[in-house]
Amino acid sequence: MIAQDVNSTEANIMAAAQKPFSTSILSEKSGPPAWRQLPTWYQVSENDRAIPPALERMFAKQMNATTQFDDHMLLF
Repeated sequence: MIAQDVNSTEANIMAAAQKPFSTSILSEKSGPPAWRQLPTWYQVSENDRAIPPALERMFAKQMNATTQFDDHMLLF
């Protein structure tokens, strides 16, 4: 489902470039959300198969984000 609109070579490069997450993210407090204080942008991907575009638009509105629309789901 992720990288659905890229060829297999690009998807393999993206997969190899990903870093594993730290288990500390499960226990550390993150503090106040930065989007409440800083300018925020949100990309709504019209062809996303993982998160419906309508839900993405709702997230962007809740964050008061500047919205960018794109046909692709992935920025790399």
